[in-house]
Amino acid sequence: MCGNPVRESPCLQEKGAGCLLRPNKDGRPRSLKRNKTERILNQLKIHRKFGSPDVSLLELYHHETGTRTLKFFPTTEVFDVLQRRAKQLGNELFGYQILPFTYGGNEQGEDFGIFTLENPFTTPREVTFEIVKPLRTGAREPFLSLAHHLSVFAESESKRLSKPLGFTVVAYCRTCKKLCLIGRRDEVRCYHCFESLAGKSSIPPLHHLQLSKYLK
Repeated sequence: MCGNPVRESPCLQEKGAGCLLRPNKDGRPRSLKRNKTERILNQLKIHRKFGSPDVSLLELYHHETGTRTLKFFPTTEVFDVLQRRAKQLGNELFGYQILPFTYGGNEQGEDFGIFTLENPFTTPREVTFEIVKPLRTGAREPFLSLAHHLSVFAESESKRLSKPLGFTVVAYCRTCKKLCLIGRRDEVRCYHCFESLAGKSSIPPLHHLQLSKYLK
C-alpha cells in the first residue's frame, strides 16, 4: 500500500493482483501455466467487487542472477503467454502490467541491488510496461473506507515519527497485526515487534538497467 496521504493519489486508487514468474537461464519461464489465468481473473473480480476503481494484474518476471536473459526479454515463449494473458484480461476490462527484473551480484556474493529495464515509451521513464489499460470506474465502498484509513494513518504516523511523506509505504505486520510507515531507505522491519516484513532476506536497492557492464 502506498503511504501518500493525498486522496487523489493513484497509489490509493489502484488495487489488483500480483504474480511472480521465474525464467530460467535460457529465458524460458518455469512457472507459466495456462490454467493460472482463470485463477488470476477470479482474484481481480474480487478486487473490483471490493470497490477498486482501477484493477490490474502486475506480473513480475524474476530472471536468474548472472544471466543475460533480461537483456533479451521477452523470449518467444514469454511473448506467447503475454499475448494470451493480454487478450483474456482485456476481455474482462482488467489492466495488465509487467515488470522484468534481476538481482545483481558477483562470484564473491556481493549484492548490487535489483536491476530493471526502463520503459522507453513513458515520460518520465518507468520500470513497468503497461500491456493493457484497465477500465477506470468510480471508487466505491469498502475500498474508500480502506483508502481513507490508510491516508489518516500515514499522516498521523508521519507527524509522530517526524518522517516526511514521499517514498513511503504503509506495511501491515502479520506478527503483531499493526501498521507501519516504512521509508525508502528504512530497514524493512516492523518497529512495533521488530519482525522482518520482507521474510528472511532483506530487499536490496533498485537500479535502472542501462545495459552496462553487468550484462556485457
